[in-house]
Formats: sequence, structure tokens, C-alpha cells
Amino acid sequence: MPEILNLIGDDERPVVCETQVAGDIWRTIEVAQKLGCIGSVVGEPGVGKTTAARAYAERVRRARYCVMDPVHDTMNAMLSLLCGAVCQWSPPCSTLELYEVLCNAVCDDRVKVLLVDEAQHVNARNLDVLRGIHDKTGVPLVLLGNATLGSRFNTTRAAAFAQLSSRIGSKLYIKACPEADLHAFARHYGAHEPKAITFLGKWAADKPGLRQAEMLLRLGRELACDGDIKLTHLKQAASIIGETR
Repeated sequence: MPEILNLIGDDERPVVCETQVAGDIWRTIEVAQKLGCIGSVVGEPGVGKTTAARAYAERVRRARYCVMDPVHDTMNAMLSLLCGAVCQWSPPCSTLELYEVLCNAVCDDRVKVLLVDEAQHVNARNLDVLRGIHDKTGVPLVLLGNATLGSRFNTTRAAAFAQLSSRIGSKLYIKACPEADLHAFARHYGAHEPKAITFLGKWAADKPGLRQAEMLLRLGRELACDGDIKLTHLKQAASIIGETR
């Protein structure tokens, strides 16, 4: 894994399966936090964006994490979600009051970084509100999402997106999971047998990301009764899932 910049201290490192992608995501968040800028992490589903971001928020003090959804399309709904992440509650008040409550809480709690996952669901107007929160409070903001989110960071797009793009100082685009990440997952779940790892690689070859491979490994671990996962366990797991290779 590429060395991560030591910007916040080793005592605040997330403790999860340390894949190359996870390391790259943590480094991108750390750079945004250090520079006080907006960061972006764009990648296909299943590459580990959510797992890495959640781990970061759980481990790093005063880091806040939330997941956007199509139901948060209105400004009030988005601000309520953010208040829940920052304040642990969302007061029933107007949109303007929610905005002020959120900005005050970010400053009062000295939030280190605000992580917004599935940010492709944030519409143009709400993206500009997020930019405004960043500008007003100075809180580092990292947006994570798929290619739809990435397309908005092109400065040749509409002015609202250009305003956002000009503030992005830390960015990461994940094209695909490297083979080393699959091997790291295998070791993490207890698959060390070379034949088992080879089978896993062939089984996952036509599946994007690591989500399907993780399902196979989790089931294989259950079949192995939490012992070492062997080839026979993975073959049985694949059969249960509905595929054989």
C-alpha cells in the first residue's frame, strides 16, 4: 500500500482491512483535512469507498460521516441529515434555521472533517449549499460517490459546479480494485491457501469491486467454522450463492 501522509498521527488510523484503495481514500481525506479544502473520492460501486469512509469517521475524533439518498433531495432534508451527523439530532425548524444550527454546531464542536457519502444524489442547488457551509465554517468537506458525481467537477460545466470544482484541493478517482486488494481481503477473512486464493480471483474476475468477493469469503468463513478458509469451503460457498467455477 502506498505510504499515507502522516498528517493526523498514527494513533488515529482506522483499523479495518488495509487495502490499497482504503489507504488511498484515507490519504485523500487527510490531505483535505490538512489543507482545509473540499475533497472528492470517485469510484465504481463496491471498491470500498463506504467502508473506508465509515472506518475513518469511527476512528478519528470529531470526523463526521453521513450517507445521502434520493429522499434527501430537498434542502431541508439534506440539512436535517447533516444536523443528525454533526449534532446527533435534527431540530424541527425552517431551512434557514437548520442551516444556522448546522454551521454553529460545526464550529462549536470543532468538526475536523465532514464526509458525505453517495454524494451523486446531491442536486446542483444542494451542492452549492454544501460549498456554502464549507466557505462559512471552514470545515474540510469530502464528497464520495460514483462517476455521476465526478462529472460535476469539470470546470467547463455550469457555474454552480465550477464554483465547487475550484475549491477541490484533494481528489481521488478509483478505476478498479487492484488484485492486491482481493488478496488482502482473502487474508483478512482467513483464506491463505494458494488454491483458495486462485479460485477466489477467477470467481471474482467478472464482478466489479469487492462486494461479491466479500460475500463469498464471509460465507466461506462460516463454512470453515471461523477457521482457515480452504478451496472446498469457497467452492461450497459459490454453490450456495448460485455460481460454480
